[in-house]
Amino acid sequence: MPGGQEFVVRVAEPADEPALAALEQAAPDSGPVTIRLRPRLGYLDLADRYPDVSGFIALAPGELGVVGMLFSSIAPTQLNGAVVPGA
Repeated sequence: MPGGQEFVVRVAEPADEPALAALEQAAPDSGPVTIRLRPRLGYLDLADRYPDVSGFIALAPGELGVVGMLFSSIAPTQLNGAVVPGA
């Protein structure tokens, strides 16, 4: 990024819940694949229900705050006939 500022990626924390909800609400529901998720629990509570799920957020420099999130787990996945770790 200009000026040497970089995005920061870190593990999601309970204090991030309001920013995650705002990010989801701001995301456009358009394109070839539309996914609409309205969890009854917070993001981290929902992730805690599944084994080995990790949650990460991307923070932009300056005042933008949270600009991305990823919640994922690693599980055996079949790819081209082989079983490999997949997210």
